Amino acid sequence: MPNERDIRNASQLTDRWLLRRQRKHVKFIEKSIGELQKSILNSISTLRTNKDGMVEGIRVNLKQSQKIHRDIEKSFQGKYSTKMRSVINDFKNINSLVKRSYQYLDEAVTFTGVEETALTVLRDGMYQDYIQIGTRAKNKIVQEVYNNVLANGEFSTLVGIIEQQLLGSALTGVTGKPLVQYARLYANDMIMNYHNEVNLMKAEDAGLNHFLYVGDIIATTRDFCKRRVGKIYTRNQIQSWTYRWGGKSGPALTHRGGYNCRHHWQATDPKWHKGKKRVNVADWNLEQRAGG
Repeated sequence: MPNERDIRNASQLTDRWLLRRQRKHVKFIEKSIGELQKSILNSISTLRTNKDGMVEGIRVNLKQSQKIHRDIEKSFQGKYSTKMRSVINDFKNINSLVKRSYQYLDEAVTFTGVEETALTVLRDGMYQDYIQIGTRAKNKIVQEVYNNVLANGEFSTLVGIIEQQLLGSALTGVTGKPLVQYARLYANDMIMNYHNEVNLMKAEDAGLNHFLYVGDIIATTRDFCKRRVGKIYTRNQIQSWTYRWGGKSGPALTHRGGYNCRHHWQATDPKWHKGKKRVNVADWNLEQRAGG
């Protein structure tokens, strides 16, 4: 029969893997969007401007604007959409992670064809979320190119707007959250939420109806999480938490503390903890041990 040490090992395996993957995905996304920005700025540099740095009008720049539009579409497809698909495809490895973690609980995990199909649909939905935020940024950039050609806008302002849409800009008066900020958030949340879906699926298969809330408490930890770390709850208890809390982005069973939450539910059984209602997880140091 599993014991508390087995639960600790399963939890540490999960958190180390997920935190490392989050960092890997964030770096990959930042690099991809950086390459996207460089490509688009290189493309708009072909716009003709006058001696005052203002973009020449439609008669001069119509054909070039149309070419830039096509270039932007290609850049987003190759340097954003395709790259984001590779991030989502990496989620397939979570199935193996869950199998390994459940070995500590003496449970042999398998995935049926129906489950694999359901998880594919789930990943596709997450990919579409990436596409939507990318499309918003792309449409804004294309519109600004045409706007500046039609209105003889200042080229440096156009550059600032493009930078703000992608990586962020310090140009005065240019506002809004850049694409990279949303993409970072998605990189952190999607992998945690996807793992949680797979984890809950296999917990049900194993007949496990209790969950230990696991993760570190750091300076930015929400009160919702602080009060639950180390405690064991039933599935029904967790599903009953319908009130709102700071950062809530979905049900606690699937989204835990909300945006950027690094905690996870560890399937367990009270008898493995000798009936304890709370487990001391303060010395687990999961995030610190995740490494680089």
